[in-house]
Amino acid sequence: HPQAKKETARVYYQKNAERERMKSRAYWARFHDVIRARNSAARKRLRDEIIEHYGNNCECCGESIRDFLTLDHVNGGGKSHRMEKGNSERIYRDLKRQGFPKDGFRLLCMNCNWATRLGEPCPHKGTCRSVGTPVLVRGA
Repeated sequence: HPQAKKETARVYYQKNAERERMKSRAYWARFHDVIRARNSAARKRLRDEIIEHYGNNCECCGESIRDFLTLDHVNGGGKSHRMEKGNSERIYRDLKRQGFPKDGFRLLCMNCNWATRLGEPCPHKGTCRSVGTPVLVRGA
């Protein structure tokens, strides 16, 4: 009975809260480097999984260096999505849970993401592949 186990654990913790907090602090003090490394590796794997499922390169300019890539909300709404979920990692987990929906999301490099965020054309020369229109290059 999972509910009974939960209730038993809750009651135990209430009675022994300070002792359990001390155990938790001691565990963290002893293993914090290992825990942080494990969590960091898990976040990197999740981000890599997102990048793979959304095409491995910028949909606009073709940039493939992973450090430059970011998930873009095609019709805006990224800020409200982050406010709802809390941070990018939680958004990634939610998208994975949903089976990596393609509708409404795409992979862009930070240059293309910020340019389109401000309502301007892609900063790269030539034609922006996702829009199919000529791109004006500033200062040219």
